[in-house]
Parts: sequence; structure tokens; C-alpha cells
Amino acid sequence: MIGVGYKRELQKTIGQGQRTDLTSGNISRSPDPEERRTNNLAASKVGVSGKSIDLAEKIVEAAPDLAQDVRAGELSLWSAKRELEKRKLKNVSGRR
Repeated sequence: MIGVGYKRELQKTIGQGQRTDLTSGNISRSPDPEERRTNNLAASKVGVSGKSIDLAEKIVEAAPDLAQDVRAGELSLWSAKRELEKRKLKNVSGRR
């Protein structure tokens, strides 16, 4: 969750055209190189994988209550992912 905040700060800084100590260097070639770059920088800064940053960001956006539980140490990131998947399944089956 800390990495998500760091990633957003990097995006804001880069978006303003400012350089940081981490914005110099090679840009990977992907569909959105800037997105991947900030994701990887944030992940390395907090010692997790880019996949963890992506997952945390999805949880923050889709279920702020779960994100808060992860921040508080009440849920692991992966437990929050499973709970989010359960909620999505429940919503899909409830609409039929």
C-alpha cells in the first residue's frame, strides 16, 4: 500500500515535468513505458514486486475498506485479493 502512494507521487512529479533522483535511466519499452517505469521504481523503493504494486492499486481503487485493512495489518495483500474476488463473484451471481 505504501508503494501505491509512492507510485502516485512519482507520477505526479513526472507529470509536472520535474526530474527526481529516480526518473533518470532507461525506459522499458512496453505499451505504456511511463506507467511501467513508475510502477517498477515504486516497487523497488519499497522492496516488493511490480505485481504487488499493481494488485495494491487495484484494491485501493475497487475496495478502499480492504485497502485500509491491509494498511492496518489486519489482512495480507493476498487475502484482500481473495476477498475482492469473492465480492466480484457475488455481485456477478447476484445480477442474474
